[in-house]
Amino acid sequence: MSTRTVLVFSDRKNDKIEYGIPIYKHWDGYLSNILHLLRCYLWVNKSRLQDIEYLSAGFIRYCENYERYEYVPDRFKEEKNFMASDPYIGFGLFQTEIKNSILDGWEDYYYKITPDMVYVYNGSDVKKMYEISIEKLLEMPEEYSFYEDLEKKIFSEFYGDDYI
Repeated sequence: MSTRTVLVFSDRKNDKIEYGIPIYKHWDGYLSNILHLLRCYLWVNKSRLQDIEYLSAGFIRYCENYERYEYVPDRFKEEKNFMASDPYIGFGLFQTEIKNSILDGWEDYYYKITPDMVYVYNGSDVKKMYEISIEKLLEMPEEYSFYEDLEKKIFSEFYGDDYI
């Protein structure tokens, strides 16, 4: 079963999902996966945090490499530490007003990424579950198991006794 999510890259430094670049991700939208993915991607691209249009476009390419690494030809993996290179792709996306149709509750999670913060929302009623500064996210370890434990903690705090 898929874990649909929408990530919104925005230069508006607030916790509202009202304006930005929405990127739909059909599977693996769990907090552990997305926070780990963002930590890895933003670490590589920390010099581009203010360039939301380019940062969001590069994120798509990075995801392709992150999720399909085993299929990438070896000759490309050897090029200057493949996963740690800034993905200069020559494309940018543009920010727009986020319509209610995007926040319809169909997705399991929503994420808003600004130059300073990452916000996480549940999909059913778009309530904020978690927030973390980019600075603190980049200080977190790269090991995936850390993010699985963090996800459990976030779920427990957000859902309380209803968390399974």
